[in-house]
Amino acid sequence: MRVGEAMTSPAITVRPGTSCKEAAGLLARHRISALPVVDERGRLVGIVSEADLLPLETTPDPRALATPLVPHPEPLPTRVDEVMTREVMSVDEDTDLGLAARRMLETGVKRLPVLHGDRVVGVISRHDLIKVMARSDADLEASIQRLLADEGMRLAGLRVRVRDGVVELSGQDRSTLRLAQILARTVPGVLDVRTRAGPADRPSDPRRGEPRSHGGHGGGEPSAQTPEWEVNDEEPTGERHTDDGGAVGP
Repeated sequence: MRVGEAMTSPAITVRPGTSCKEAAGLLARHRISALPVVDERGRLVGIVSEADLLPLETTPDPRALATPLVPHPEPLPTRVDEVMTREVMSVDEDTDLGLAARRMLETGVKRLPVLHGDRVVGVISRHDLIKVMARSDADLEASIQRLLADEGMRLAGLRVRVRDGVVELSGQDRSTLRLAQILARTVPGVLDVRTRAGPADRPSDPRRGEPRSHGGHGGGEPSAQTPEWEVNDEEPTGERHTDDGGAVGP
């Protein structure tokens, strides 16, 4: 799955000249932790986060202090471009979602701007990843079955089962299973794909409702030969008859 399929789009962005107060309002209103900062052409020039803005609120209440506050040596920042982080980690919209998730875990960031070329087209966050992971098994199973059916009858005949996000595919042909496994992994929310190749179901006995197979020599385990089907109730005796009608042994 690609980042572009799971990202939040369009991204909520600010310009370098946006006030810190307005940026804080956007973070609070949309319940997000950071905002990409873009220029007039939509190109990424930075990112402003909660951590960038929090230092502006560290001044204590003067009523709680016994001595007067020391004046700030210089004016507090008021614009986004004065507090934003300029070295920004981002991902392309065609990046594999798993790689983006790994990058967030390794760096500790909660969201990444998503680019198309040099323009911001969205944001991928931890919350977006959780939404993908939270898809129900029934929804995943239906999506996989539709995907396999679109590829042709050979794949549509496979058995599909999903348990806790893990897909189980079963069928006879290993090459078909390998192809289905690759396709199933592209479905958003699939955590893993397992395959099981096994023999075809044997047809039932026309009279008893169960397959019958002949055992091996010496009364051992049944042989692996294709099951044979009985057509007569009586077993042959092995006797042959003489010209005068008498019977002799085999």
